[in-house]
Amino acid sequence: MTGTPGLRATLARSLATAALVIVTAACRSGAEARNVADRFMALYYDDAHVADAAELCTGQAKDRLNAELQFMAGAPPSQELPATFQLHAGKVPSRNEAMYVYRVHLARPDAGPLFARLVLVRDGGRWLVTQFDEKERVPHRRTG
Repeated sequence: MTGTPGLRATLARSLATAALVIVTAACRSGAEARNVADRFMALYYDDAHVADAAELCTGQAKDRLNAELQFMAGAPPSQELPATFQLHAGKVPSRNEAMYVYRVHLARPDAGPLFARLVLVRDGGRWLVTQFDEKERVPHRRTG
């Protein structure tokens, strides 16, 4: 039994190393998901490159953007000023799914607050947007 304390210390170090590897991988995975989400937002809202944004999508989100592209086919390019966005909320990413909500600031004087929700999944080792929803918040008018 003289080797038992050394064995325990080795086992504790091995477990700590394994935990560190898992935490590091999860952090890196979350950063990769966030980078894809930010890139999608920049392409879709800031640059109005819907076709390029669609390349970062799968499922429902890809169907939505492809429908938008068909609808816009032949239309002149938009003259709207670019929008800006900032992360409003997010769910801590798992290994295969992440969710982010962005506050979008449209450069139109009549534009109300807009929120975009993105759900990303890991597909073949690559993060892709699978759900893309927008919600416009109508400011409450005070009566009195």
